[in-house]
Amino acid sequence: MMTMQCTRPLLAGLGLALVVACSSGHTSSVHDAASPDGLPTGGRAGAGGAPGTGGANTGDSRGSGGTSGGSGGSATAAGGQTEGSGGIGTGGIGSGGTGTGGGSPGGEDGSLDAAGAGGRDGAVSTGGTAGATGGADARIDVSMDTDGGVTWPCGSAPRASAPPLSVPQTGGRSLYVSPTGSDTNDGLSTAHPLQTLQRAADIVQPGDTVNVMDGTFTSTNYAVMELSTTGTVESWIVFRAAPGAHPKIKTADWVGINGLSVAYVVIDGFEVEGNRTAITYDYALANPKAGNTSGDGIDFADSHHIIIRNNVVHDCSGGGIGAMRSDYLTIEYNETYLNAYWSVYGNSGISLYQLTAVDNNAGTKNVVANNVSHDNEEFLNCSCSGDTAITDGNGIIIDDNLHTQDGHPERAYAGRTLVTNNLVYGNGGTGMHAFASAHVDFVNNTAYRNNHSPALDEGQIVGQSSSDVNIVNNVMVAFDGKRVSASATGATYQYNLYWNSRVAPALGAHDLVADPGFVNPACLDFRLASGSPAIDSGSSTLAPAIDLLGAARPLGNGTDRGAYEFVGP
Repeated sequence: MMTMQCTRPLLAGLGLALVVACSSGHTSSVHDAASPDGLPTGGRAGAGGAPGTGGANTGDSRGSGGTSGGSGGSATAAGGQTEGSGGIGTGGIGSGGTGTGGGSPGGEDGSLDAAGAGGRDGAVSTGGTAGATGGADARIDVSMDTDGGVTWPCGSAPRASAPPLSVPQTGGRSLYVSPTGSDTNDGLSTAHPLQTLQRAADIVQPGDTVNVMDGTFTSTNYAVMELSTTGTVESWIVFRAAPGAHPKIKTADWVGINGLSVAYVVIDGFEVEGNRTAITYDYALANPKAGNTSGDGIDFADSHHIIIRNNVVHDCSGGGIGAMRSDYLTIEYNETYLNAYWSVYGNSGISLYQLTAVDNNAGTKNVVANNVSHDNEEFLNCSCSGDTAITDGNGIIIDDNLHTQDGHPERAYAGRTLVTNNLVYGNGGTGMHAFASAHVDFVNNTAYRNNHSPALDEGQIVGQSSSDVNIVNNVMVAFDGKRVSASATGATYQYNLYWNSRVAPALGAHDLVADPGFVNPACLDFRLASGSPAIDSGSSTLAPAIDLLGAARPLGNGTDRGAYEFVGP
């Protein structure tokens, strides 16, 4: 395994640079049938090819998709793992058919998922008609709304807004920032706001709340905002959207919001948009390791007690939300999507890389909860693999907290990380992934049709090269023709529900193989319908007190599996 480093000018304004391990960097992502434990072992990814006819950024639609196969093969007693005689695509898996497609894929960046030629980011046409007995749901048209979110004709994934947050702030000020303000103002009122986030970061003090007003904030510097002032345990620093405001940060280089060696900081309520749509596959291939091809949304490094919440981070060429060599992280109520496309650093929607302890606490110190991470995908081979393989583009990854990639195994992280109540779907890599990490709990998450990339077949929620990983109460639906899970030494699966796998999953205690019975997955409604086998069949151990919508758990005779608790018709 290679340890990749890159030099980023993390504090460009001070003339400082830091050599950092930019990669999430695992190299065991390409399926190898010869792996003795059934896990991917690396190998060389396929050549991939140039972007498809529609291109990644043109917005062209995919082909029409085509109708599904027939009813598929007869389901096994374990829940429908047998393929129909026609195989995947013409006969479907279990009781339903998968569309045959209306065109061939257009290469590595072209249309995938048996659709016609066209871009991954283009609008998706009608897809295929489901099989006679309920096959895989059809892809549907999507478009970007004016706020940068995803508009689905029949709805969006149900989730709750972030509840109010209160942190200690002794003796702090209220500062205000607006694109129409001036950095010569004192920033102490809405009538005299600062103009730039960077000016606010330069003058902020422990205990201050920076209220960011409506408008778009940009910069041609390394970051739109670089924060180096730290809060204290009694006086946190809060950067937040002003009440009723929807500020947007538009990145052009390495990162939107960057924090280095800080503590007790909250980032709350921003939209961060990258420049993914301005980059083409050919340009990214010719300009790897550049800021505009590898830029992230929100990054913290060498920091602790950081809360990143209620943000929408999308279209970043690199990662969405990330932290490295940090501790006591809370990542909650965010949405990350369409990130990781053009970077060679193995990025994902949400990534915690090489967690590094600031104390000896062995309890739960990091929480990744109530996020929705979707359609993040990697299209350039990762430099961590010697530029030979697609490795990441995951929804959420807890990466190398054993410090195998920096040559410091003595820094192996002893604290626990809880990943709970998240929804991940349509990502190129896994839905959720612990790689070379220990003490991670994946509890009550829903993972739907991840492993979108043709280069990857790792499963929906996995622990790989890891130890003490608990995967409990999750609902996982595989991408057509891919595995739903992967057994691994060090990962314990129990009380999960699996569906649509190309191979029978290795079942843990109380695991089920069955259709989860979502309300309407074609419209991203992954709540449980009446009669779902996930209802009341989970374990109360490690289960959260609420679900992704904020409903109390349990509401029935037991805890439900997945991110949503059934609340009735």
